[in-house]
Amino acid sequence: MKDSKTILELVKTPLSFMVFFLLLVESFFGFLITNNDDSSERAILIWSSILFFGVTLLAILLLAVIKPEALSGNKKWTERFAHKLITDIYDGLDGYLSNLPNDIEYKEAWLTTSDVLKNTYVEDKEFVVFCQTMSKELDKKTEIRKKWEKYSNT
Repeated sequence: MKDSKTILELVKTPLSFMVFFLLLVESFFGFLITNNDDSSERAILIWSSILFFGVTLLAILLLAVIKPEALSGNKKWTERFAHKLITDIYDGLDGYLSNLPNDIEYKEAWLTTSDVLKNTYVEDKEFVVFCQTMSKELDKKTEIRKKWEKYSNT
């Protein structure tokens, strides 16, 4: 079969890893239980297996409530990323924008970029905050709003 995948290829997220780990440990407990003749040890192994399953289930439920992105492997949009991304964008474009015919067009290009970021509206609230943070960082980098207000007042 060309399309068949091994179990290890399917383990890509933290949740799938936890399920895979649970399967391995529970299989090991099952092997020990079936190959043990002493009834007192067998009872301990059965209760250990049940307890391990319960603790793992509680850990997954706790993660799902407290930090659901940890189960899927998705990271939140953070201000640290916003600062890095806008710095990269600014460094990459500033030279080209400074070659515009006059200073007004240069300032207007950065203001438009900042306003587009600031006015991003999508369902993901974290992404909106991320874009607004990028806009503030861009305004700090360029200090264009202050210069534009001075220029427009004269």
